[in-house]
Amino acid sequence: MKNLKTLFNSNLDLEINNVKINSKDVKKGDLFICRKGINSDGHDFISDAIQHGAIAIIVDRNVDFSLPKILVNNVNEVIPDIMDWYYGNPNEKIKNIIGVTGTNGKTTVCNLINVLLNYKSSCGCIGTNGIHCKNYDLYQYDFPNTTVAIDKLYNSINMLKKENLENLVIESSSYGLQQNRLGNIMFDIGLVTNISEAHMGEHSDMQDYISSKLKMIDKIKKNGYLILNKDDISYEIFKNKCNKKILSFGRNKDANLYFKDVEERLTGTDFVIVYKNKEYTVKTKMLGLNGVYNICAAFLICLTIGMDINDCIYAVKDFYMPGKMENYKNVIIDYPATKESLKKDLEFLVRNKKKKIIAVISRNDDIRIKEYAYFGDISTKFCDYVIFTTDRNKTNSSLAITDMTKELKSNNYEIIYDRKKAIEKALSLKKDNDIVYLTGGEYYSRKKKVDYVNPYEIIDKFSDKRI
Repeated sequence: MKNLKTLFNSNLDLEINNVKINSKDVKKGDLFICRKGINSDGHDFISDAIQHGAIAIIVDRNVDFSLPKILVNNVNEVIPDIMDWYYGNPNEKIKNIIGVTGTNGKTTVCNLINVLLNYKSSCGCIGTNGIHCKNYDLYQYDFPNTTVAIDKLYNSINMLKKENLENLVIESSSYGLQQNRLGNIMFDIGLVTNISEAHMGEHSDMQDYISSKLKMIDKIKKNGYLILNKDDISYEIFKNKCNKKILSFGRNKDANLYFKDVEERLTGTDFVIVYKNKEYTVKTKMLGLNGVYNICAAFLICLTIGMDINDCIYAVKDFYMPGKMENYKNVIIDYPATKESLKKDLEFLVRNKKKKIIAVISRNDDIRIKEYAYFGDISTKFCDYVIFTTDRNKTNSSLAITDMTKELKSNNYEIIYDRKKAIEKALSLKKDNDIVYLTGGEYYSRKKKVDYVNPYEIIDKFSDKRI
């Protein structure tokens, strides 16, 4: 609890239980901050907050409520200071805070860093997959965004601080950076995995998307590091704007850590990394070149913090991300959110195929997605047979399926709207040495708690058919 008289030297001698920016989250005794978003204004939800138990409000205009209030010039600008006041600034409690942004790989890299640093040290992770540390995994399905709302972020960090963490990694989306959901938190190390024309969401165009990503530079401490992918277009974009120390990874031999001699299998990957003129062999259960890039990024961060490279190599050998290029009983499961990710998946499968590739392809319906046709075209070109299905509905109607299939000239596909039946059909078609590749909304549906189809249970039922 905190007394409001210590906030902005107000004259309100009032104890509050917590601070909230969403009226629906307010509980008895909370302070409600009337944050202004793009599509809504917290000032319009004061009545709702009061009904939920708010005992005071932060506003930046006069409102006709008798509730105790603090009037500020701009609510959004003071939210980070309010969070620091209530929770304390995380930088004062945690030795290293790492921010990870990029179009692809954020979730995997964050979880990689968490696993690596927990091998000999202590680390926490906050992002798409929830809150994790050495002692517990808390999957927060009520987190609707990659970078959670600032009040939930600070509350989550406050939970993790009780574990006496030395390190914390935060998945930082472009929109989270743009909206300053990270508050006054500064990063000791910032990572940009890559940038491509996808995941723009609410961004007006690619320039707005890149400008939001560039805010990562301002979130890095003066003596901190920015880590970049030497092989990606983002390298030059960020290098030219950055006044912090830069380290790089990739296949390029000019990178601070680079990889070579990649040997791919459907069950794992071996490759060599070169760091400070020494070569090291890495073995991992992760699949494909995306996995190699993600490992190199995570390694470079951990090495910069001071972790021994041999410990990194040992800690990564059994790592894999459920649903992220995962081999489960010889079925490959992934959620390629961009056309670049799908293309790399399919290229990997083609390089490792012995007979046929049977794919189940789906994407969630979203009018902002402009690459449905590409998904349909490339999947039917790379795969022997494709089943298009939905992420989370059985209505025999799908914008995604319509746009993925309407321009197809091939006939090596069918449409099955029921996701469960689509997966079962693919598995029934599989013969020895065929590859079944499942994409789509496994994670998304689980997160939203709607129409979740568990692919693992379906695969288990076919295990007696040597899948």
